[in-house]
Amino acid sequence: MPPQEADALLLAAPRRPRTHRWLVAIAAVLLMAFAVVGWVQHRQLALLSGSVQYNSDNIVWSFYQLHSEYLLLRDQLREAARHPDRLDGEALQQRYDIFVSRLLLVAPQRTAVVMPVAPLQTRTLARLDEFVQQADRLLGPQPERPFTAADVPALLAGLEPLATELHELSLWATVQVADLVGNRNQAVREQNHMAIGLTIFQGLLTLAFAAVVVHQLRALADRGQALQGLAARWREARREAEAASSAKSSFLANMSHEIRTPLTSIIGFADLLLDPAQDEAERAEAVHTIRRNGEHLLQVINDILDLSKIETGKLELALGPVHLPTLLREVATLVMPRARHKGLAFELHAEAPLPLLVHGDALRLKQILLNLCGNAVKFTHEGSVTLALRLHEPGGTLQFVVTDTGIGMTPAQCGRLFQPFTQADASITRRFGGTGLGLSLSSQLAASLGGSIAASSQWGVGSRFELSLPVSREALRAAAPWPPGWLAAGTAADGEAEAAPPSVVARLQGRVLLAEDGSDNQRLIGAYLRRAGLQAEVVGDGEQAVRAALAGRFDLVLMDIQMPVLDGAAALTRLRSGGYRGPVVALTANVMASDVQHYLALGFDDVLAKPLQLHRFHAVLAQRLARAAPAAEDEGFAQEMAQLAALFRQGLPQQLAAIEQAAAQANWPALAGLVHTLKGTAGSFGFGQLTAPCLALEQLLRRTTPVPQQAQAVAQVRRLLQIAREGLAEAAVAVNPPADQPANQPAGAPAQVHA
Repeated sequence: MPPQEADALLLAAPRRPRTHRWLVAIAAVLLMAFAVVGWVQHRQLALLSGSVQYNSDNIVWSFYQLHSEYLLLRDQLREAARHPDRLDGEALQQRYDIFVSRLLLVAPQRTAVVMPVAPLQTRTLARLDEFVQQADRLLGPQPERPFTAADVPALLAGLEPLATELHELSLWATVQVADLVGNRNQAVREQNHMAIGLTIFQGLLTLAFAAVVVHQLRALADRGQALQGLAARWREARREAEAASSAKSSFLANMSHEIRTPLTSIIGFADLLLDPAQDEAERAEAVHTIRRNGEHLLQVINDILDLSKIETGKLELALGPVHLPTLLREVATLVMPRARHKGLAFELHAEAPLPLLVHGDALRLKQILLNLCGNAVKFTHEGSVTLALRLHEPGGTLQFVVTDTGIGMTPAQCGRLFQPFTQADASITRRFGGTGLGLSLSSQLAASLGGSIAASSQWGVGSRFELSLPVSREALRAAAPWPPGWLAAGTAADGEAEAAPPSVVARLQGRVLLAEDGSDNQRLIGAYLRRAGLQAEVVGDGEQAVRAALAGRFDLVLMDIQMPVLDGAAALTRLRSGGYRGPVVALTANVMASDVQHYLALGFDDVLAKPLQLHRFHAVLAQRLARAAPAAEDEGFAQEMAQLAALFRQGLPQQLAAIEQAAAQANWPALAGLVHTLKGTAGSFGFGQLTAPCLALEQLLRRTTPVPQQAQAVAQVRRLLQIAREGLAEAAVAVNPPADQPANQPAGAPAQVHA
């Protein structure tokens, strides 16, 4: 429906329906119906009462008949005993059969539906059964011999003692049934009264409902005016949604630029590494450039994922003690080189007294401070950037204050600072770049830690950002001056370049089993292991890993999580049940905090994220394996890495063709496996632009199992193929430059670089 029609419908005043008379008529009909229902219920209850009375009378009559037939049988036996010569065997047989038939009428199975079974009834019927068993030998269906007068005294002796018990049983049944009938009649009367009461209540409820409906109809007119106000608010919300959509579109455009810019450097300098004419200094510079841009690209992706987790309420905090001097040293170590590169002074102040330890999330707190300080350096051309830490004791808060002498902001720009996907204005994005996520993410992270971020600025003078976090009473009591030299303990003396992978790798010794199904990752991680002096054996699935680990002696197992035949989690379970007790480290591209906790809970000793970060990779190896004598980096390692990158580019078209075929055949499980493999390998060989599309497609396939939304999945596959093929084309141009381009200037490389 077009927005104009929706507005017209919302603004239209509702007509007041004239249905009062109809409601009264309906209520009258309902009352009549309920009256009829009450009368029918009354008749049904009366019939039920009569039926209960009939059943009760029938039971009493059965006991009376049993007693009567007993007396008749006893009298006939007495007569036969007095006059044996007048014994009528046929009449006696008939009287005995009638007596036995009356026993079935008073059996507990029949009388229990009307009254409870009493011990008197059970005992008397048991004695009667004994008499019948005795008499059946002479008067039963198959007598042992004919009945004679000589048999009368024996039968009479067994029958005479039952007279008293049968009389008491008959009286007991009469009393029981009388009580039962009285109770049931009382219950029937109560139910009858309840039914009539319910009918009356239903009638009153109907009248109340009619009154409520009338009231609601009268209220519709008043709601019409409120609806007009709602329509105005709806139009305002629509305008805000359109503005948010426009901001998100701008964010996507900025994000494309923010991702492609480091990718251009990564691909270009990776191509330079393939040039044999490059000397060692140029190769080292290229490697550092690739690493720096790769880390920037990874930070962009992490910011997007963090913001997504915050918006869905899935952000997990690792709360614990935070050592403030260490936190400030780490921030200074990362920010100082950027500031000095721009000719800025970076100052760090800790105003005593301060606690050494506070409770929080060190990683998220560092992320906030790096974002604030990084923005200050980015938007400052000359002057200084200052990070100050102080304790606001009256309020019990810890304040981190970042001040710069940069370009500053207007009040209107300050009002848009903490909105996602936005910067101060479009010119800021064009001049300085960025995604517009940093401050929004930092503000929400601060809120999740119980704090807040405030900003103040003056155009042309500079800006001031203040992060305030609550502090416990224990931390306030422990506040004191920090020891001298706390900053120099961890910062570089001159604040030189950021940490880079060392040219000398710690030499380790031992055997490592690598379980990885991706051939590119097999070659890459194998090269890393050989570089560290380790013996590596490579297998392609979890089942092979289990067999190899249980058959050989390995000091460490590197286990990919997603593998064919048997995945890494199931393989770990089999290893532990088979008696393997060595360390097992998980390799995975799923590195959300919840994922890492899940893998550790399964029993993995550590988790390494893909793409691998060399310092983290070597740190895990050094923690699990024995050291050997240190040695310089193998001169052939860089050449081997270049060869591996070339092999990956050669095999990438086949991977893309397999992905395209799986999507065309709607083979979603195969497509998910291919995309997962490409996500874990592309970033390690200079194709980091494929990581984000692969991640988005894999999440779609997981979220909509068993059958994903086909159109959306196919669209994402096409986008992934387009990005990958553009990357291959750029790489091909870089390796084989056009004839009119100088050989010493690869395609896509900048003509000049100003430091």
